[in-house]
Amino acid sequence: GVRWMRLDRERGVTEELHSGLRDYAFPRWNADENWLTFHSEGSRTFLLKTDGGTPIEVAAPLGYQTWGPTWDGDSDVLLFQKRELTSGPVVIYDFESESSWQILEMSELSNSWRNWATWSRDSDQVSFFPGIRHSRTDTALVIATVSTNTVMEIRGSERARQYLRAPVWSQSRDGYIYSAATELGDDVIFESWPDRTSELLFSSDQIITVLAMTADEEIIAYVAHAKGESNNQDIWFFDQISETHYQVTFRNSKITMISFSPDGEKLFFKSEQNAFVLDTDTNTVHEVGEGFFWRGERHAWQENDRLIFEGAKSAPPAALYEYDIAEHTTRRSYGNEARHCVNPFIKPNVKEDAYYQYTIADSSDLHRVNLATGISELVLKDARHAVFSGDGSKVIYLKGGSEKPASIWAADVSQFLGRGLP
Repeated sequence: GVRWMRLDRERGVTEELHSGLRDYAFPRWNADENWLTFHSEGSRTFLLKTDGGTPIEVAAPLGYQTWGPTWDGDSDVLLFQKRELTSGPVVIYDFESESSWQILEMSELSNSWRNWATWSRDSDQVSFFPGIRHSRTDTALVIATVSTNTVMEIRGSERARQYLRAPVWSQSRDGYIYSAATELGDDVIFESWPDRTSELLFSSDQIITVLAMTADEEIIAYVAHAKGESNNQDIWFFDQISETHYQVTFRNSKITMISFSPDGEKLFFKSEQNAFVLDTDTNTVHEVGEGFFWRGERHAWQENDRLIFEGAKSAPPAALYEYDIAEHTTRRSYGNEARHCVNPFIKPNVKEDAYYQYTIADSSDLHRVNLATGISELVLKDARHAVFSGDGSKVIYLKGGSEKPASIWAADVSQFLGRGLP
């Protein structure tokens, strides 16, 4: 995975400063070279003591994003750029009726590579956490019903997480599963819809960060880690028939995405900068896009043994690639030299076409490409972070808002460095 390394040219020694985060950027030493400030996980600013330890986050003011930190001379003050988060409407587009519905305003996603919304099995409900709104941290789960154009907000401290993830909807029952914090670890709960009756599925003494289910719901996969060890994550399976848990990966690294193949026999997962497919029958792991410059976590299953994923083989921009699991082969499906082609989706009944985001900088449109001919066309203009319903009949996305001006700010971080007043 990606890590910070330090080269001591006098001693001719290279040593690791830190590893385990998704990315690292903007490294800056302070005057005595005992502290390092940097960016990671989008636009989050951290401090790291160079003789070891855990990174300390310097949180941005509520409703703002910060980037480009640097030290103000030999002081304990950080200078950085700050800008109010861009907000815009959340829109649902119905392909069958060719109609759209604007649900609410939402801030730009900081984790834009992640599927932030989930759909019910009948494609009538979509759920998501709107994040920061109205100058407050919003931990309410929003469930929008398309057929009635109604919105319900479900509040509950049990769903509060640093990274809020939408629940996983059942494919056999009306409802969804989610993880809830307990004193010992996490519970995984099924909640029926719309009456919202809760049922405990299992309890864990670990922290559960990601969930997925097979289509028959016999197996629930979850990513878990011990308390205080968020960088040491692995995948576990819970068999709902035998009510047993078993660990299926032993990587001790951050895992941000898991998804089952249609038959439930393969599991795609993203671990730090790498992507893999786990064969649940043989317990073998195949690396997806081995040797690639970059691999994203968004993907689409074409068949049980084939998927389309986003990646860049040697350099940007990103393109769409097909991975054949049985043959262990990768081929380029579609790309463009001018913009990134990411976030693929394939409708279950129209597998010759792939939808994707055609994006660069702050511009992102939804396109559709015929994988056989390579002919691409615009579907929706200014449609960011698109998430399709399971049958492909609807899509939810963020429409771009007006960008706020940036300014230069300063923050005294001496309290983090152990030199602040008591």
